[in-house]
Amino acid sequence: MSNADDIRAGFTILNDFKLFNKTVVYYETHMEPRVYAEIAEFLSGWLRANGWQSTYKPKQELTALWVRPLAWDGHAWFQLERRRNASNSYQLADLCGVGEDRFGFRFRSEYDWKGGADEWIALLVGHGWEHEGNGVYFLPVTLPAGQLALAWQRDDLRPAFEPLERALDRLKEDIVHFDRMLAMLKR
Repeated sequence: MSNADDIRAGFTILNDFKLFNKTVVYYETHMEPRVYAEIAEFLSGWLRANGWQSTYKPKQELTALWVRPLAWDGHAWFQLERRRNASNSYQLADLCGVGEDRFGFRFRSEYDWKGGADEWIALLVGHGWEHEGNGVYFLPVTLPAGQLALAWQRDDLRPAFEPLERALDRLKEDIVHFDRMLAMLKR
């Protein structure tokens, strides 16, 4: 933040410190745990319906969330991570696109990158992936804060998870390309 932003933020907080305190306590004790629990419930349904796996638990940080097709057997996965991994924001703020960083699924593999997969770069970038080099790809995911707020107001968070569902469906659709890449890396 710039100095002017710091001053404005400090003034806003201190001007109504009682409300700010109540807000932070409510967020940390009620909102964040509920959103994480409902993401875990949503994810569990998606995994069952698509034959994938994960070990994400509702009380874990969002960065503990990973998914993979059963066939990958631990050799590769998609990890939900911050893009730069350098944020002081709440993870949910970053996931909603109002924090200091972005969230998304990053392709991870236990195999060493040997190069030679340039053919996939343009294809995956065309599907919304960002190529980070050395066989690492990042698919941004944003749950718009306004949609999450409306879902909270309606007491039904499921509609706010549509961008997450689209991202998971994109992972599933692009598995064929990652399978070919993994086959090349195993050699």
